[in-house]
Amino acid sequence: MKQFNLWAGELDFVDSLLDADVRNNSAWNQRYFVISNTTKGGAATAAAQEIAYAKMRIEQTPCNDSAWNYLKSFAMPDKSTWADVAEFCSQVIEKEARCWQARDALVLVLIKLGGNENKAKAVTLCEELAGTYDTIRRKYWDHVKGTIMP
Repeated sequence: MKQFNLWAGELDFVDSLLDADVRNNSAWNQRYFVISNTTKGGAATAAAQEIAYAKMRIEQTPCNDSAWNYLKSFAMPDKSTWADVAEFCSQVIEKEARCWQARDALVLVLIKLGGNENKAKAVTLCEELAGTYDTIRRKYWDHVKGTIMP
């Protein structure tokens, strides 16, 4: 695609794939690839637009791993988005209590934001994830908790 500059229509095509199956991880990866290669300045310059896009898709299907991973790929490197993403995660959790993906993202953002209050919230979320919402990764959440408050 790069060599022959075949980008025309690719983003529309990827959107049609996500319309058909919003959990299509390959389509999410392709969207990131297209944005990275067609946006002047790379993916980082499209962060606000792509975070909004991911949030829109998450509102449609809150417990969608692919959309949450996409959101995190733009939000985590961009400090200016952290407070907004934390608020969004909290809103999703209020509406969809079992959405462990929102809790996962919120833990990451709270750690990045730092401060004792945010760290305490992150520890509580790790305990909830390990004990109730993401028990399959209990040891992972115990490890994350240990790195927050050693």
